[in-house]
Amino acid sequence: MKLSHRTRLSGLVTALAAVTVLAGTATPAQAINRVDCAGRSDFFSVFNDGEICFANAGYTDVAIYGVRLVNSGNNSGEFTMSRAINSLVQNIAFSKYNTITPDWGQAPFHKVSSIKIF
Repeated sequence: MKLSHRTRLSGLVTALAAVTVLAGTATPAQAINRVDCAGRSDFFSVFNDGEICFANAGYTDVAIYGVRLVNSGNNSGEFTMSRAINSLVQNIAFSKYNTITPDWGQAPFHKVSSIKIF
């Protein structure tokens, strides 16, 4: 049975549309997530009035204020922070088991605004 040109073209367009939809929605997963610290030291941890922990590789925007210490745990990556209100945003790279604190005698970091774990 021979299909008409119009039927073949319609089938081709339908198949192409399906491939485009599948390819267009395939994006890398943002696996980073906030976790319960549970006394562990291998998570990426941000300390202000409490402790906020993150696990898994990925990127996330955050708004964590009054940061007095950042501990990288068993992670490498980078985070962005500002030292004071309206100050320049700085990108801080870290390797495994680094501790980042404000200079001795200085006020806590104003805000951590993003975290990227490799």
